[in-house]
Amino acid sequence: MNFNSVNSIIAALFFCFCFKATAKSSNDIIAFKAATFNLQNFQETSFIASDVNKQEVKDEYLLTRTLNLMNFDILALQEIRNKENFKLFFRENFKDYALVFSNCGGAGKQFLATAYKKTVFRLIKSEEINQIKTKSCNQGVRSGLLLSLVFKKNKKRKLNVVNLHLKAGASKKDEDRRKVQYKELIQLHQKRFKNTPTIFLGDLNSAKELDFKSNLNPRLRSKKPILQFSESIGHKQNYTKSIEEQLENHCSAYFAPKVKGKTIKTLVPSKLDHIIPNPSFLKTWALDREQEFGQCYYHRCKPVSVNTIKEHYFKLSDHCPVVKTYKLH
Repeated sequence: MNFNSVNSIIAALFFCFCFKATAKSSNDIIAFKAATFNLQNFQETSFIASDVNKQEVKDEYLLTRTLNLMNFDILALQEIRNKENFKLFFRENFKDYALVFSNCGGAGKQFLATAYKKTVFRLIKSEEINQIKTKSCNQGVRSGLLLSLVFKKNKKRKLNVVNLHLKAGASKKDEDRRKVQYKELIQLHQKRFKNTPTIFLGDLNSAKELDFKSNLNPRLRSKKPILQFSESIGHKQNYTKSIEEQLENHCSAYFAPKVKGKTIKTLVPSKLDHIIPNPSFLKTWALDREQEFGQCYYHRCKPVSVNTIKEHYFKLSDHCPVVKTYKLH
């Protein structure tokens, strides 16, 4: 075999090696969508308009259409009161997804559920986050739900998904309870999640309430704890400012405020639902797009009359779905 033949073989082998490496990397997952949606006390679905008027009964067609529009890979759901009915609805309409429920729904029996796309992720394990619940589940605050996942196209890429529904309410007692929950989550992050890509998502109840002096201009009530949480899990000031901007200019729910003890007919937007990645996640993934659906999309997070608000408010939830698309750096 002459020298030129040897060089040709080496060149061919090098080409094959490079081609395989390129093919492998191009087969890697390059983007995925994470979403959160509070379903406001889901009991069942119905196609009958008269049934849908009950708060817990959801319009099946509208719910299916909304979830399909979101086109999610991961979905954190809150306030599912009837797990069996939701499981039947979800399996019938979303066969490409697996669904995991929490066991502790708190005093309101409001359970969490996290769905993931089976072609994108493989479940390593799921577990209850009991650190944020009260000792007696049936008489107190809900637990969280952790899913540890791995990307099927690249088994080296792992992801923790932490589904949360923190204590509701704007009283000092409620805020103090949320501060304790944030503290427990920070400690949990330091012990277990700090070096693993992790996203916290769900209804964090970062509530707005009316500033009565300026009529319908809402002011933030629970701004400080969520910003401290962001800083405590390692985010720098510029990222924490982006959360603050979200609180000020975006929304994920509408509520009917009370002025001087009376509920008024204008619904006010509020930012309650969040998707917050940790710094380890952001080393690999970058935010590409954020979307809000339902009444938050249609009304652009502006105050709206109860008579003209979109049907999502009455037929699905007072919350809106939030979706974030992340891409590899």
